[in-house]
Amino acid sequence: MMRFVILGLAVSFGCNANDSNSKVTAEAPRQVVVNEPVDSLYIAKTLSFCDQVEHNLSSYKQLSKDIGGSTEGGEAKIFIDSKDTVKIEVTFYGETGKSIQEYYYEGKQFVLFKSKDVFYREPINTTSDVEIDSTAVERIVLKDMKVVHWVQDEQIKAENLYPEKTKEVLILHDELISLIRQ
Repeated sequence: MMRFVILGLAVSFGCNANDSNSKVTAEAPRQVVVNEPVDSLYIAKTLSFCDQVEHNLSSYKQLSKDIGGSTEGGEAKIFIDSKDTVKIEVTFYGETGKSIQEYYYEGKQFVLFKSKDVFYREPINTTSDVEIDSTAVERIVLKDMKVVHWVQDEQIKAENLYPEKTKEVLILHDELISLIRQ
């Protein structure tokens, strides 16, 4: 479909806190996963902040921009409270589906990533009525630019996967910022 969907990103809106964080550290020549406690209160506060942003969307200044990034194009909406960006919502379109990604910022820190990938039963060029075949949803909480909580299709993901997911989400974030600045 599109590069962003191939990466398998997708959004869950429920709140299931996980109490630990994984971090990869180098140890002569192999890597070891070290678990550090993650404050479940931080996760709850971050999710609450997200809900507050959603509740106040109409009060924020909104900028829109057409962006590429997929076969059928995309669009970004940037929500600004005073001088700070609090949310970027981007939709990438393709013939076989679309990807909706939401990036939340608190105090200039990237703290939450949500994604929902929608897959159509048939390519949009074969029918005027689009039927949804399936969706994939994901919610990722970040702290200090590291994944500390990851829910995919209502399942909490294993902590040993967090370091790789952190890299993936930060690459997506950087690509988005680059597309918006073009």
